[in-house]
Amino acid sequence: MLEETWRAALGMSSIDHGADFFDLGGDSLSAVGLIAEVRDRLGVELSIGMLFEFPTISALAAQLRGRTEGTR
Repeated sequence: MLEETWRAALGMSSIDHGADFFDLGGDSLSAVGLIAEVRDRLGVELSIGMLFEFPTISALAAQLRGRTEGTR
């Protein structure tokens, strides 16, 4: 799901899970869209700061997994 939201936000057909969101062309506007989509689909609040701290799909997925597992 996270890869799907990144592809939509960046307008790409595929993304390496280790690639940096901002190096791939992500900017503040695409980040806001990504954050909203993650919130809507996962029910998880994500800040722009988290996207800077965890700028790859792999890193962000691990962080979000830890947050959502703690709420179950």
